[in-house]
Amino acid sequence: MDFEILNPASSASFKGNIRGNNASCVLKVSNAQGSMLLTGDIERAVESRLMRSSQSKEKLSATVLIAPHHGSKTSSSSSFIDAVSPKYVVFPVGYRNRFGFPKQDIISRYESRQVKMLNTARDGALVFKFEASDISFTRNRQQNWRFWTSEY
Repeated sequence: MDFEILNPASSASFKGNIRGNNASCVLKVSNAQGSMLLTGDIERAVESRLMRSSQSKEKLSATVLIAPHHGSKTSSSSSFIDAVSPKYVVFPVGYRNRFGFPKQDIISRYESRQVKMLNTARDGALVFKFEASDISFTRNRQQNWRFWTSEY
């Protein structure tokens, strides 16, 4: 298992313009079967910097992408989605969140690329397993369904 911190850059100073959402830790977790890119609350400026600073396409490419900034309009640029080229995207959002995440135009960007979408408000906790030549996942709400839950 490999872990690589992609943001903040090792040369970044938190006294400068890196603060707030863009100071989020971006972590890539990989093994031979696949990878996951955890993006925190980064916005387009950091997405652009990551694309510029990546020496190879492999650096950002990931099987699973945790949607930047919960699927807000300030992130998930088309070029970033293309650079990551995920098979799955997870929107880490709360049920009926006051911000309305994920935003419809962001959902459309992923849909147009045939990325399978998961949503923690609907699916609950998600557990991904990267094995042999396949990736599998379980949805907590489906696995631990209760009769008062009409979702499943």
